[in-house]
Amino acid sequence: MVGSSIMSGAIKIAPHATMIVVQAITAGYFVLTNTILVTGISSTVLLVYQYILATIFAGALSFIFERRNRPPLTLPIFFWIFFLAFVGITLAQNLLAACLYFISSTIETAVLNMVPIFTYILSVISREEMLELNTLWGKGKLFGCLLCVSGALTLMSWRGSAIILKTSLGEWILGLVMAVIGILAFSTWILMLRPMMRKYPAEFSLSAIMFFCTTLQTGALAAIVSHKASEWRLKWGLELILVLFGCYWIHCYNRGALHLSMVKG
Repeated sequence: MVGSSIMSGAIKIAPHATMIVVQAITAGYFVLTNTILVTGISSTVLLVYQYILATIFAGALSFIFERRNRPPLTLPIFFWIFFLAFVGITLAQNLLAACLYFISSTIETAVLNMVPIFTYILSVISREEMLELNTLWGKGKLFGCLLCVSGALTLMSWRGSAIILKTSLGEWILGLVMAVIGILAFSTWILMLRPMMRKYPAEFSLSAIMFFCTTLQTGALAAIVSHKASEWRLKWGLELILVLFGCYWIHCYNRGALHLSMVKG
């Protein structure tokens, strides 16, 4: 009886714990990305390599665990997955990576803490959730939102030399706008994943298809902004480590979003 109660509690907190772990990994990822980008390499090229590895890895997991029970992939479902990949991965992650040219990883990590807030607000607007201010749970969520917003706004408005890059005010504002739009796209993607998971209930296959679509989308963008062959060469060392770590982070990012999208209340 006690064991089943513990297991039930663990299942309930698992999605939230997953997102906490993802946030910790994300902070490390953006610190490393910031270190690499100051050398002049294109963030878009790095993302393409990460998406290629992520597609291969997710495809292998899909083949191992879902090859016998994978639902049929119809054309409408594929178009929806293609759109999901653009909103939540291509758009969000390219903006979040590119904004590091203008703001520091510290500020970006603070902005990332607003993902649950944007998700909650969008859930209330779309009536996926109710405010429930008459309950302790509803008041707790509102207090948590206000706490996260106050902390994020404090760091976002502080332009001390210890936490930002040496950029102009205009570039700093541009970086913040890019980060906020990226977070908004990510939060929108989380809400869109829930109905998508109902239509195509195969987590690894869905991830593999999204990563494949994102590889095509980001690859097309990279071909435009980084058309020189020299810009596609990776150096041994931190750049290769970032690609490998980025592949792992993208999977954590995706799995965390899938789990969070299924949380109700």
